[in-house]
Amino acid sequence: MEICGRIGKRCGLQLFAVLLLLPVLTACGSAKKAVTGPSAGEVGSTTSATPSPSTTQPAAPSEVIPGGCPSGIGAAAQQPDQAAQCLYRAWEAGDRAQAAVFASLDVVANLFATPWTAPLGSFLGCAAQSDGGQQCHFEHHGGRYEFETRRSEGGWRVTEVQRPAGA
Repeated sequence: MEICGRIGKRCGLQLFAVLLLLPVLTACGSAKKAVTGPSAGEVGSTTSATPSPSTTQPAAPSEVIPGGCPSGIGAAAQQPDQAAQCLYRAWEAGDRAQAAVFASLDVVANLFATPWTAPLGSFLGCAAQSDGGQQCHFEHHGGRYEFETRRSEGGWRVTEVQRPAGA
C-alpha cells in the first residue's frame, strides 16, 4: 500500500473496483471465446450459434479419399479416383471453386446444374478405359453418375460428367 499512499486515497477505491469487476470481465472474456462466427456488428453476424437446417453442410462420407483433397493454386489429384471423389465432395459442399481444382469450368457447370441433396452418394470405383482414361462411378438418389478422368498437367482431372437421365 506504499504506492497507494503516494497516489492518494482514490487508490483504495480503484483497487476495490478492479477486484470487484475482475470476475465479471473474466467471465465476459470466456463467453466471448465460446462464440463462433463473426462478432457483433460484422456483416453476416448471427445471434444463434447453431446453424439453421438450410445452411447445414452435408456430413462427410465414411469412405476416406487416399491423399485427401488437395486445394490451392497448382493443386492436382494424383490418382483418377482422387480427382473424381474430390470433385464429388466439392459438389456436396456446394463449393464451385474447390470443384474447379479437379475439373474444367464446363464440367463444374454441368455437375452443379443439379444442386446436390442428401443423402450421401456411394463411390462405386473406377475402371480403366482403352484410351488411357478412367471412368469413375457414383450412385446418388438411385441414379449413376459417371466421371471421366484423364491425366493432365500435374495430375488427374475430370474431363466429363454424365448425370443420370432426369437429374
